[in-house]
Amino acid sequence: MRGRLDHINRDRLDNRLENLRECSASENRMNSSVRSDCISGLKAASFDRRTGRYKAVIRMTGRGGRRKYLGTYKTAEEAHRAFCKASQERSSAFFSEATKPEA
Repeated sequence: MRGRLDHINRDRLDNRLENLRECSASENRMNSSVRSDCISGLKAASFDRRTGRYKAVIRMTGRGGRRKYLGTYKTAEEAHRAFCKASQERSSAFFSEATKPEA
């Protein structure tokens, strides 16, 4: 279901038509920034206290919003890279450059 507008450059004040595109709620979340309460500072990399490792999870559209477990990793950067790869394969049009790991 569509009906939302997404700011391509993620600047909410930039309402030029060429910066707006119609999207679903899920697609809009793909283009979001890292949450302010994110301890690792990287999207989708959360620390699992039980294992002492970082885990990566992605939400699947069209499957009732279920999560797909991507694995555990030694570092937050590795978990983030796994998320970025899965996210880009899923919908490269809405994958935000700002969520890609540093080279």
